[in-house]
Amino acid sequence: MNPFLRASLAILSLSIAGAWPLNAFSAECETAKVHDEVRRWLTQIRDYEVRARISLEGQDVGSRITGKLPDRLRMRLEMVLPAGRLIQTVVFDGEYQWVESKHPSSTQVFKIALAGLTTPERPFDTAYYLMGTGLLNGEGFPETIADLLSVYDLKASCVDDFVALSGPIDVHAFAEYAIKRRSGGQKASVERFAKEFGHLRIELEPDGYVVSRYAMGPSEGELLFTVDFQEIRTNQGVAAEAFEYRPPAGVEPEDITEAVKNQGDAW
Repeated sequence: MNPFLRASLAILSLSIAGAWPLNAFSAECETAKVHDEVRRWLTQIRDYEVRARISLEGQDVGSRITGKLPDRLRMRLEMVLPAGRLIQTVVFDGEYQWVESKHPSSTQVFKIALAGLTTPERPFDTAYYLMGTGLLNGEGFPETIADLLSVYDLKASCVDDFVALSGPIDVHAFAEYAIKRRSGGQKASVERFAKEFGHLRIELEPDGYVVSRYAMGPSEGELLFTVDFQEIRTNQGVAAEAFEYRPPAGVEPEDITEAVKNQGDAW
């Protein structure tokens, strides 16, 4: 099988089925201030460890993400399928993207050389994407949140101890963002995304404006895809060793660099 068929080419790697009540956040608060506080928090992140719970149509996925700016990232996804437990590990070590898929009876490892595929501005955008991380494809954690803030027209609302940003997609802004990706910004893809994920709501912790979850869907009343960030630790001094990768004993990695490059160039 073409290894590219094993990767999802959807825009997002998210979600948990569910939605917040429509009236959960109603009181208005200062939108510009909330945006500024979230962006201030993001710009202070140097490294991070994130644990998220993701589910799609009843399929639960546990995601653990470790990153170190500017170009190191490790993701671990775990899910139970009818055939048994699947564990996927993705590592960007500065030279390669490693993708390990551990099935009950076998383990497969792909490697992709990053030189010539990624750029310093987009160090994780090889166009080989996996669903279920809770991040935008080709992005790290702070980049994901910053990009969501940029491509949706989000207004702030507050009630009790909760703060939320909510609003529709800015199709023009999203189209400009999509063009930067190796998967391209074809008009049909942009229109499909805008239809399926036309509304976004982000929930924040008011103490520090840390993002605790986000949900997306066709409209405010259909926020069907949600990412719950259960734990976020930043600037703890993640060691370089966290981004080292060695294939399991007896497993020969398959180099799919050319297949990924050719597929990306075709878009």
